[in-house]
Amino acid sequence: MRFLKLFSLTVGILLLVGNLDVSAKTTSRVTLPAIELQNLFAEQPVVLKSRKDNLLFVTFFEDKCRWCLRQMVAYEEFKTKINADFVMVGVGDSKLKLRHWAKRAGTSIPTAYASDKLLALVGKPEVTPYTLIFDSEGHFLTKVTGYIKPGKLSQLSANFASESS
Repeated sequence: MRFLKLFSLTVGILLLVGNLDVSAKTTSRVTLPAIELQNLFAEQPVVLKSRKDNLLFVTFFEDKCRWCLRQMVAYEEFKTKINADFVMVGVGDSKLKLRHWAKRAGTSIPTAYASDKLLALVGKPEVTPYTLIFDSEGHFLTKVTGYIKPGKLSQLSANFASESS
């Protein structure tokens, strides 16, 4: 029931902003528009778009969030074990602090700064880590508030992979 309320809220936000992409096949599913975010470590932007046959985990983090740091490390360990793409999105006032914090994790996961467009779509997370999960076509599946343990990460990936088959 809680998921349905969140999903309805997400759909409402997307309708309000006007970025709802509805295809004839999936009339009730929200699709993530391709959004370019400023990369915290490179010149090229990070594009939020799912790749074919992969789930997309978009996780918001803040500087000084130890659980966010642990989440980055968990994603790094699992990125070759599960069929998923991971993007870390920093929220906060200081890009420099976010860059230093993300660097501590020592991962190669794409790390970006949250744009106003993205925050208008999803709202500013009240708690981090905060993860939005999309299927291989960019359809919103669920959100997870807090740290995702490695076992749950595998379970989520397996569950959603079997649903989309």
